[in-house]
Amino acid sequence: MDTPPATPIVTANPQTALELTDNIPVGTYVLLSPLEGPQRFTFLSKRWLEMTRLDPAKVMTDISHYFTVVHPDDREAAIAHNIAGNAAGVRYFWEGRWLQDGTTRWVTIESNPRRLPNGEVAWEGVVTDITARKHAEAELELARERERKREKLARRKLERKLKTSLTASAVAHEINQPLSSILLSVKMALERGSTDTEHLEALAAEAEFVVRTIERMKVLLRNVQTGHRPLNLGQVVKSSLLQVDQLLTAHGVTLVLDIKKHGARLKGDAEQLQIAIVNVLRNAVEAVTPCARREISVAVKAGKKHVDVVIGDSGPGLPATPPDEAPLGSTKHGGSGIGLFVVRTAVKNHRGKIELGRSPLGGAEVRLSLPVGRT
Repeated sequence: MDTPPATPIVTANPQTALELTDNIPVGTYVLLSPLEGPQRFTFLSKRWLEMTRLDPAKVMTDISHYFTVVHPDDREAAIAHNIAGNAAGVRYFWEGRWLQDGTTRWVTIESNPRRLPNGEVAWEGVVTDITARKHAEAELELARERERKREKLARRKLERKLKTSLTASAVAHEINQPLSSILLSVKMALERGSTDTEHLEALAAEAEFVVRTIERMKVLLRNVQTGHRPLNLGQVVKSSLLQVDQLLTAHGVTLVLDIKKHGARLKGDAEQLQIAIVNVLRNAVEAVTPCARREISVAVKAGKKHVDVVIGDSGPGLPATPPDEAPLGSTKHGGSGIGLFVVRTAVKNHRGKIELGRSPLGGAEVRLSLPVGRT
């Protein structure tokens, strides 16, 4: 019986391995921790030397020479980290800055300890230049900071608008109610044949003038504040949620969102719509706060002709009141109804409508339906 030939043993060519090490895009090294004396480098790849710009003879003789390439602000921490890593004897990782001819570069250093037969430890490591990644992260953070500033400016603009146009409209609405009652009382007194007819007639004429003036002011304010531009209603809703984020957190309200990224475009006044949506959200929070279950759902549903914002809650629901009289603005005792006026004004200015119903969460549901129009 013939004996099968032995499988040949393939031995790697050390020169080939060295060439591979020199051509990979990271620096490699071997740092020896002897039983006595300081650590010393026993191998430095060509790429490592290119990254550090150090003299190999100096750095392999004295490890402290390596730390001259570390950024001055990181040097002390890097030395302490190296000492701690050597003492721990486990996988080592460091991220920091190097200086290359006056240019700052970000690097990571990773190495694994390998115990030699004589008890010494060889740290076989890799150095990776992550400067491009750090620059990308910095650019991303700048973009985020710009977005935060943009949101902050938009919020301030929204608050200013609320304090001017819609607040004035709401005040006019509140003044209009008692004036209308006065006018009605005066007319009734005239019909009953009051003796002071001349005085009553003058009072009625003055009240009618004030009511007409207020109505003109409301119309003027609506025209001034409504500049319709193409917008994404989903983004408007997200901006509105930022306005009530702290309120939701403070009251422990869970938010359920259904907002698609695209497909909710129309022409409108984003700031005015935000004010209306914030009013509905605040009322939803007030409705669920006394309840054991505190949940609010917000959805944006896009159709061919209309885009709807649907806000539901787990509260007690709306009272059995005709839709035109349902108290969106305030269901609590002593409520002013300003919120109702604000929401209805905003929706009316967008040729939309409000639909009220019961939410799947068990409480009230408010649907603001806005026509798409041409964008």
